[in-house]
Amino acid sequence: MGPEESEHHSFHTFHHDVLLLSLPAEEASNANGNYNTAWELRYEIVNHPTSYLANATFLDLSTAQLDAIEALTRMVAAIPDDAVSPKCVNTRTAEGDIASLKHPAWDSARAYAAEVIKILQPVAIRNKAYFERFRL
Repeated sequence: MGPEESEHHSFHTFHHDVLLLSLPAEEASNANGNYNTAWELRYEIVNHPTSYLANATFLDLSTAQLDAIEALTRMVAAIPDDAVSPKCVNTRTAEGDIASLKHPAWDSARAYAAEVIKILQPVAIRNKAYFERFRL
């Protein structure tokens, strides 16, 4: 895989996670198979190599877009463990998964994720076009 493809895969993965985060709790849980969604979202967003995105040469991310990514990453990192894996809640069931995503600590991150989706829309359009080139 070359650098351009790698950058597009990295953005695609991050963008998917931000889209999932922006959904209401029930929709996010369903889209993720009703299984440990809160933990997976926090882990994937916080641990995504955002420095790689910041140094990407093919994605052409603006400073405002990079700032939005960084702000969202910090916001998700601040979500406490009890909102990710609440005590006495099995987040590997639909009910438990939804309950963790409905914790109030997710509200501001969910709302900001919806804004980040708008901010990243030009890059998402280019990203989609990149992958569509390879369809038969």
